[in-house]
Amino acid sequence: MNNKFSEKTMKEKTLYVVMMILQLAILILIGYIAYLRVKTGQHISMPLVGCILLVAVSIFRIVKNRNRFQGSEKERREFKMIVNRSLILAPIIAIAFIAIVVLIKIKFGA
Repeated sequence: MNNKFSEKTMKEKTLYVVMMILQLAILILIGYIAYLRVKTGQHISMPLVGCILLVAVSIFRIVKNRNRFQGSEKERREFKMIVNRSLILAPIIAIAFIAIVVLIKIKFGA
């Protein structure tokens, strides 16, 4: 499964280049926000677009690793089940965390 870049199809090459550009953009965005936080000494919020890009790239990487996993059929089935559970549980945990933070902010009026 370790294909060289030259052996990939045009669609795979395009997808690879787009994902690398997105990952680089996310790293630059996070680095810039961290720089602004240090420079100003204040909290700089991350734009919603950055969060959406981060989630999209993360999900793509998880699915890519799931598809690339090699092993016996039983191991592959178990691995896919674990990945699917994590893809379902991650948004639930994020929503619960956000709801708790909002309720705390409402209660203590910050």
